[in-house]
Amino acid sequence: MNPNCQFPNERISVVARAQESGTTATFTSALAAFDQNWNETYGIFSKGMNSDTYEPYRWRPGSITHFGPKNEDVSSLILSIPYTLGYMSAGDLQQGMSVAALSNRLGQFVTVTTESLQLIPIQAAMDAQRNSDSLTVDLVNPDTPGSYPISSYTYFVMYGTKMQDCSKATELMRYILWFMTDQQALEAADNGFATLNEKIVSRVRSEVLSHVQCKGRLVLDLVEDQIAEENKTENTWIIPVAVTCGYYGVVTA
Repeated sequence: MNPNCQFPNERISVVARAQESGTTATFTSALAAFDQNWNETYGIFSKGMNSDTYEPYRWRPGSITHFGPKNEDVSSLILSIPYTLGYMSAGDLQQGMSVAALSNRLGQFVTVTTESLQLIPIQAAMDAQRNSDSLTVDLVNPDTPGSYPISSYTYFVMYGTKMQDCSKATELMRYILWFMTDQQALEAADNGFATLNEKIVSRVRSEVLSHVQCKGRLVLDLVEDQIAEENKTENTWIIPVAVTCGYYGVVTA
């Protein structure tokens, strides 16, 4: 696979997440998709190490050299221990780390970019689920040219109809709308994330957000009312202003 590379004769240390995490769930989901034997033996799991016994929940005993509680801990271990590899979200990569190019289903070696990470896999996943109502489609190991084989959505968990503090519900809704549509928020790709495409944003709004309620009222209606009130308040400050400027002529001899 790397015929022109000369590797050091050193033992490789492997780092994994200790706490239960979506990162581990995504990584093992990809391993299960890559290899049937892995899927049948270990499957998909999110737990790392038992904090009482210091034994792994599902990893093969002895396969993990070090456990890091959080992604930043995994990063620190990888940077501080030579010949170490691990997994984490792209947003947690630190300066000095080398990222592996992975072979996708088509045999193409692909690195992490905004496009390879999400934009192409999302479209492929949407095409695959045209007859499905699910917004939790699996994005690992797509058969799309140029796609990175390990990626997933990041989710918010919120009440659909049980929120009682409508002020907080309104602000939460405005925040969600902001990061899905505002240009500044759409630059999140610079921090290791790929933004949702327009089709997914439209589905999230129509199929999820438009049904969220607080005390029997649609929260989107509350947002519209709040924005209308803000615009009304802003307009009261718009008054005609006349400014007189004096001009002086200066002559030098």
